[in-house]
Amino acid sequence: MPAKVIAGSLALTGFAVAILAGLAAGNAASTILWTALVAGFVCWVLGVIVGAVAYKAVTEHVENYKAENPINPKLDADAEANPGAAIEIVEDSQADPKQQADAA
Repeated sequence: MPAKVIAGSLALTGFAVAILAGLAAGNAASTILWTALVAGFVCWVLGVIVGAVAYKAVTEHVENYKAENPINPKLDADAEANPGAAIEIVEDSQADPKQQADAA
C-alpha cells in the first residue's frame, strides 16, 4: 500500500512538472501532454521501486527493534502460553484506600 501512495504522488508530481516546464518553454499542447504522460509513467515506475524499498527497509527495522526490545519478556511468554487469558483491569476506585492516601 505505501508503495502505491509514493508511486502515485511521484507520478503526479512528474506530470505537473512536465506540464509547467512545457508551458514555460512555449511548446505545443500535444507535445506538452505527450511529454507529461511519459514523465508521469516513468515517475510512477520509479515511485513503485522507491516505495517498495522504503517499505521493506522500515518493516525490517521495526521487526529488528521489536526483537531486540521486547516490552516485557515475561508478559510475552505468558501471552504465548495462555493466548485466551483475560487481563484484569484495576481502576483507581478499586485500589487500597491506604495506598491512595500515600500517593496523595
